[in-house]
Amino acid sequence: MSRRYDSRTTIFSPEGRLYQVEYAMEAIGNAGSAIGILAKDGVVLIGEKKVTSKLLQTSTSAEKMYKIDDHVACAVAGIMSDANILINTARVQAQRYTFMYQEPMPVEQLVQSLCDTKQGYTQFGGLRPFGVSFLFAGWDKNHGFQPKQPRDRDGDRKLGRERGRETSNFKFVNTGVPETSPSPLRTRYVRRHQLGVPVQPRFQLYMSDPSGNYGGWKAAAVGANNQAAQSILKQDYKDDASREDVVELALKVLSKTMDSTSLTSEKLELAEVFLTPSGSVQYHVHSPESLTKLLVKHGVTQPAAEAS
Repeated sequence: MSRRYDSRTTIFSPEGRLYQVEYAMEAIGNAGSAIGILAKDGVVLIGEKKVTSKLLQTSTSAEKMYKIDDHVACAVAGIMSDANILINTARVQAQRYTFMYQEPMPVEQLVQSLCDTKQGYTQFGGLRPFGVSFLFAGWDKNHGFQPKQPRDRDGDRKLGRERGRETSNFKFVNTGVPETSPSPLRTRYVRRHQLGVPVQPRFQLYMSDPSGNYGGWKAAAVGANNQAAQSILKQDYKDDASREDVVELALKVLSKTMDSTSLTSEKLELAEVFLTPSGSVQYHVHSPESLTKLLVKHGVTQPAAEAS
């Protein structure tokens, strides 16, 4: 029966499903894992590099991690040719925004714009969905976590009333995530300037899928074995974890969920987004030598002398 409805992205099945979009998500499940974890002082992205043949030359460029702008980076899982198109689109959008407004593009706005493009490819005939999922990590001054606001007897937000404007029309912007989501790893972002509430800017982590949905997360995994990775993250993630603690957790999760028997520096990529003492956003990708030291430090692998 499903074969009658999976030939085009514009045809719904009787159950209300878009099979082509679901097939695109299945393609991501066969890709190397990518994990993003939010720390109190940054965001950590880690990805599994699947080596298909030992005859391939070792690439010096990243395969899973990409810098979009000075304050935004992403990890990729899925069809890399599809990812390259979307990454270039995101870079152009970020530079256009900077040129027009003379300030960096807000992370959530950039993610939303890119997801609109992805959603468009599920709505028109003759197109296929992008077979790629992203984990976006970034920081900006416009978006932060939802603050706790005082309420009066009527249940309205006092700050919105004092400033003479309604706040009931402002909803959470991560529309791909239900407000009653059961996952403790979900997080909600709100536009602070609309509510008029002073909130310290925070780091942000977003996940998007081929359908164009996206949402804010404290920790998320995409690609192969993502369900097992999510289970470990739910158990071991802590809100007050530092970047060093999060790096250890990311290495632990990837070593337990990847298909290979051992985790080495040649099989993974690790990147961090954090603030420097001067207040600028720094994107750092670890070298193979640095990854080897981290694997030994956190007990994931043994030193070369001991291993031999």
